[in-house]
Amino acid sequence: MMKKTLVTCLALMIATFSMAAGITFEHTAWKEVLKKAKQENKLIFVDAYATWCGPCKYMSANTFTDESVGALFNNYFINFKIDMESEAAKEFGYEVAAYPTLLFIDGDGKVVHKQEGAMGATDFRTLGKKVLEENGVELPDNGIEFEHTSWEEVLKKAKKEKKLIFVDAYATWCGPCKYMSADVFTDDQVGNYYNETFVNFKMDMESEAAKEFDYEVAAYPTLLFIDHKGKVVHRVVGAQSIEDFLVTGQNASNPDTQVYSMYDSYMKAQSKGKTYDMEQLSTLLLALKQAGEDDKVVEVGASCKVALDKMDKEEWIASEEVFTVMLLTGANPEEKYYDYVLSNKEQVINNLGADWYNTFISIQLEPYLQKVIEGKDKEGFEKAKKAIMSLDGKDPNELQAVIAQLETLFNSEE
Repeated sequence: MMKKTLVTCLALMIATFSMAAGITFEHTAWKEVLKKAKQENKLIFVDAYATWCGPCKYMSANTFTDESVGALFNNYFINFKIDMESEAAKEFGYEVAAYPTLLFIDGDGKVVHKQEGAMGATDFRTLGKKVLEENGVELPDNGIEFEHTSWEEVLKKAKKEKKLIFVDAYATWCGPCKYMSADVFTDDQVGNYYNETFVNFKMDMESEAAKEFDYEVAAYPTLLFIDHKGKVVHRVVGAQSIEDFLVTGQNASNPDTQVYSMYDSYMKAQSKGKTYDMEQLSTLLLALKQAGEDDKVVEVGASCKVALDKMDKEEWIASEEVFTVMLLTGANPEEKYYDYVLSNKEQVINNLGADWYNTFISIQLEPYLQKVIEGKDKEGFEKAKKAIMSLDGKDPNELQAVIAQLETLFNSEE
């Protein structure tokens, strides 16, 4: 059990290279950050850290990568990181006595708020809102108008108004659900679109009322779009940013982009011997993955692999559409597609960018590490080490430290 937990934690460290929708930090000089803040009339958030600091690493891996944190801080702040023991820190000009120190600075360079110590995503998001409000930034407080009635009445209203129903299927303890309620559903643009387009309803899936709400939900939040007859036409699992949630609503309101309509059309085309191009396949696979329909992803993925195998290998890494198909169907380190990507890192990054490469390499590395360590598979372990060291944009010393811990696990007798 201890070994499994450690491997999972180490793999999660690696997984932070995926295309997480967290804070986007500026990679430029401090004077340029100040200039940008002044031009955009925004405050600056500064993560003042040290490379050896454990709580700093926690915030980088868990707090700054949180989607809800990214949505707030990317929209309202200019974000900057500074290693306080680096040469660059000598020109930074702010004293810090503990790590991490979270600084909020205006465009004139004045510190408007200072906080010492690590924070989780929820507390950090609350801090960001507090700083904004203290400095006269008004956050939106309107948004979606949810029905406060029975499910039966909601269905009747949807039929009468000829609208789909949007259902926020949530749990009271769920952090991402709270983020959606506080930061996404309250947005003016979201409210305008969803109030005009849908009948909106919330369901606490662990309440008594949920016993009569006959829909299976395996994760929270699950965003359901249901017609007046009670049929689910579109589904997305997990929290979303304001921008993504607006796109979700647009997809749900269009039969051509509803996930289950797309899947039915694909199956009909398959039965008639018709083929989909890679753009169509990538769109379908992404929609199914977002809907939590993993079995259907595997089903569609089988025919995708047939199509991939008919292509020249160079085409696998030439476009985002093809790479997305391969990412969702062949990113297991035991697949030949993985070997090809690993062997062609430079070309992948040149064609698509480092985020695409890192995501492909890390997305299924956790279960693979678990398997090779438990099975004492030396060849597989060497492959995993090579994959970890290949991750782009990370300090090689930090990657080597991860590998050292994995080697300890691999060589243990437990």
